[in-house]
Amino acid sequence: MTNTTVTGISVGSAYAKDKDLGIKVTKTFFVPMEHIFIEEGFNVRDIDQDHVDQLAKAYAAGAQLPNIMIKTTPDGFKIIDGHHRYLAAMQAECTRLEVKEFTGSKLEELSFMITSSQGRQLEPVERAQAYQRMINQGMTKGEVAEAVHRSRKDVDNHLILLSAGDEVIAEVKAGNVSSSEVIKAVRKGGNAAPAKIIKKVKAAKEVAKEAPKGSKAKSTKVVLKTFKPSHGRQAMELIATMDRALLSDALIVLLDLYLDD
Repeated sequence: MTNTTVTGISVGSAYAKDKDLGIKVTKTFFVPMEHIFIEEGFNVRDIDQDHVDQLAKAYAAGAQLPNIMIKTTPDGFKIIDGHHRYLAAMQAECTRLEVKEFTGSKLEELSFMITSSQGRQLEPVERAQAYQRMINQGMTKGEVAEAVHRSRKDVDNHLILLSAGDEVIAEVKAGNVSSSEVIKAVRKGGNAAPAKIIKKVKAAKEVAKEAPKGSKAKSTKVVLKTFKPSHGRQAMELIATMDRALLSDALIVLLDLYLDD
C-alpha cells in the first residue's frame, strides 16, 4: 500500500485529475456482431459446444466475460482470441461485443492464441498442431518454445505426438490413449510404434466389448506400459463370465479368491 492520495470517484476521473498516478489507458470497443467474423481454419482450438453453452448462459445472465481480441481486415474484424465467446454471444443473441484490437504479425497471432489465459486450455493434439503451424510459417523449434513460453522439450514432445499419424491422433482425441503414452512409445519404438499403438487400442476395445456391464474392463483407455495389477483385475472379471467347466482347478481357486475379496 502506497501513501498516494487518489482523487476522483472512478479510475477515469482519477486519471484525468492526476496523470502522475501512472495509470495506462487501454481502449475497448463495442462492435456490432455482424461486423465480427471467424476465419475458417484459423482457430487452434476445436470448438467445444458444451463450453459454448456455458458461456451463452453467462452472457444471457448479464455476466461480464473477458474481451474478445480482434484484428481489423478489409472483410471485417477477425477474431484472434475468443472464438468460443463469440459463438456463445451469437447463441445468446447479443447484438454487440466488447473487443480489444490486436496488432501483430501472423506468427504473433498464433503465439497469442496459444498463450492466451482467457481461452479454453489447449488439448495436447491442438497444441502440437499449433506448434507445427508456427514451424510451417518459418519458425525454428527454439523460436516456437520462446514464443509460447514453454521449454524446447515441450515443443519436441508435441511434435513427436503429431508424428504418430492421423489414426493414433484420432484415438488420443477420443480419449482411448493418452498423449504422454504415445510420446513415450514413439520415442522408444520409432516408426514401428504407431502400428503397435493401434493394435493395442483395438485389443482394448474388444476387451471392453466382451466385458460384463459395469465392469472396470469396459474402459477402452489403453495403457501402453507393462502388465499392471489393473490388467489382472480386468482379466479376472472376464474369466468370471466364462463357463467354469472350461476352467482349470487352479484358475477356479484364484477366481473364487478374487470374487470373495
